[in-house]
Amino acid sequence: MPEAHKCDNENSNFCDFLDWALSFSPLANVQHHTVSFGEQLKVHFMFISSETHFSAELGERELILWEDIWLQKKELVKARIAALLGKTKKIYARNTNIIALDKTHAASFLNENHLMGFATAKYKVGLAYKGILVAVALFSSMKKYYRNGVLFHSAELVRFANMKGIHVQGGLSKLLDYFIAERKPDDIMTYADKEWTVGNTYKKLGFKKVDVSPPIMFWVHPQQLNRLSWQEVEKLFAPKQPLTNKELENYLLEKGYRQIFNQGNDKYLLLLK
Repeated sequence: MPEAHKCDNENSNFCDFLDWALSFSPLANVQHHTVSFGEQLKVHFMFISSETHFSAELGERELILWEDIWLQKKELVKARIAALLGKTKKIYARNTNIIALDKTHAASFLNENHLMGFATAKYKVGLAYKGILVAVALFSSMKKYYRNGVLFHSAELVRFANMKGIHVQGGLSKLLDYFIAERKPDDIMTYADKEWTVGNTYKKLGFKKVDVSPPIMFWVHPQQLNRLSWQEVEKLFAPKQPLTNKELENYLLEKGYRQIFNQGNDKYLLLLK
């Protein structure tokens, strides 16, 4: 199994990022820091205590890294940055085998290798290299809908991840081809997190951007750094006696929580019919 790149002179840019990122602490009146890796990548670091959203337009080679994500998922973030800088070992998909996965194995892999972790999905498939799982994709069950009077069977690509430190060249394409051959959907849709989607991976695979979802609001405590959706807020703080939205917002503000807004998602569609 190839090993991930380590800090040395050859990888000084990536190691400089790690040294920089590890030294982060909230600074008075600082909204965010930006670190550039030449033309390869820009990373905007957002402080919970002083910023609610990233107001500028993101470029194609830019991403947003919130303080809570960094502090809670450092190893995953470092691996993702390394991959975007090309600091990973490459495996060719043609040298891997496709395997079906159960929920336990898929969840274990994605919780280790995807920033959003595991998600419930009907179909779970992976790529194995010399008996080791190196990539996983999740697909939804088929849904029926009509487009221009024509019946379509649609599936969703719910998750895809490589093993940390590894890039399976052609891995997503191989898993998509397998799913299409096995389940024969008329189209496949997926959502791309605008804060972390760098480059045009989906477009290279034939997907077209068809929609953009608005930013999503979360509540985060600057000290606890536990990010909560509104649904999670309602379950945690108003389980027994209903509160109005305004009452609940005031309660959270009194407890020191802050609102933050992500960039939303891009929706992509791969037409097969």
